[in-house]
Amino acid sequence: MNYLKIIWKFAKPNIPYILLALLVAFVYWKVTGMWGEYQEWKTLQQQTITEITVMRDRALVEAATARDTLERVQANIDRLKELLDQSLANQAAIQVEVRGQKEVFERHNFDALVKAKPGLIEHLANKATQERMDAFENSLNQ
Repeated sequence: MNYLKIIWKFAKPNIPYILLALLVAFVYWKVTGMWGEYQEWKTLQQQTITEITVMRDRALVEAATARDTLERVQANIDRLKELLDQSLANQAAIQVEVRGQKEVFERHNFDALVKAKPGLIEHLANKATQERMDAFENSLNQ
């Protein structure tokens, strides 16, 4: 018990200092813990910002790629429309020519001509057929 009295004799006048030291130690312990949490939060914040930036950059690249693809698709559609219009115009011209040729052939009496000059009609028919087939083949190859 004697030791407790000695300690109390020393501690009694220094209680405010002891309490102050305990308070400073407690505040230091709390601030140190909060500082560690703050550092973890800052690291997590930086990682999140980095991830979001990477995702944004990827999205921008994908958007640009999609925009380019859409522009190419639209250009292809425009080109196909032009080709279709051109094909329809060619088809209309061919139909006009076919009608004209039918009219020419309908006006002639080929039976009499074939009997009179068989080689002439065959040669002309083969030549005209070959020209039409060549024109048809060329139109398909374009």
